[in-house]
Amino acid sequence: MGAFFLSLCLSSPLFAEQIIAIFDGDTIKLADQRIIRIIGIDAPELGRRGKPGQPYAQISKKRLAELIRQSDFEVELFFDTQHKDQYQRELAYVQLADGRDAGEILLREGLAALLVIPPNVTRANQYAEVENKARQRRRNIWKKADRQPVLAGKLTGKETGYHIIRGTVSAVKTTRYNYWLTLDGKLTIKLTRKDAQRYFKTINPEKLQRKKIEVRGRLYHHKKQQRLRLRHPAYLEIM
Repeated sequence: MGAFFLSLCLSSPLFAEQIIAIFDGDTIKLADQRIIRIIGIDAPELGRRGKPGQPYAQISKKRLAELIRQSDFEVELFFDTQHKDQYQRELAYVQLADGRDAGEILLREGLAALLVIPPNVTRANQYAEVENKARQRRRNIWKKADRQPVLAGKLTGKETGYHIIRGTVSAVKTTRYNYWLTLDGKLTIKLTRKDAQRYFKTINPEKLQRKKIEVRGRLYHHKKQQRLRLRHPAYLEIM
């Protein structure tokens, strides 16, 4: 793939590193074996271990490689609050030599989806706006049926994984540590008081009852309930 060089930095370059691999549209590997996971985006997964890849996975990977080549193989990394994930990959925003944000470009072109994992939320709102335009224009991944919003009332209760859900807040329950929103009597949304105080400063969860909203995240099951944890307002739209 040629020589890829990287400047690792907080606010200014510290030193250069050679990139030896691009795994997919959001993950790269350095010559010293460190893995860099791009903050704020989730590119389609490539097929592994005999399983088929997601649509646009190869295109996303090739586009990231193209951007790095266009950057003369030099980029800068900017870190957020948390520097590593649970897999010990370093987390960073990737800036090209011309100042453009590689993750933002992939979002704009519909080759990645927004991924917000607190506390790394510095660019979350900015990225959400960019992705929303790609969704409206149905660019690439947003053409696919499985990327379209699902009505909460039509959930079977068996769905898992990432979904975009629309519905009306039919109930709001407040407990010591959490807010619990129910969509159309089907989906339970968990919003911790800690996240609400830190990130939802302009939204009062208790005033969302009877509001039509769109939320996104991973569906899971707990105590016979189908749930979704809401972590950041970039994943909530009041319709």
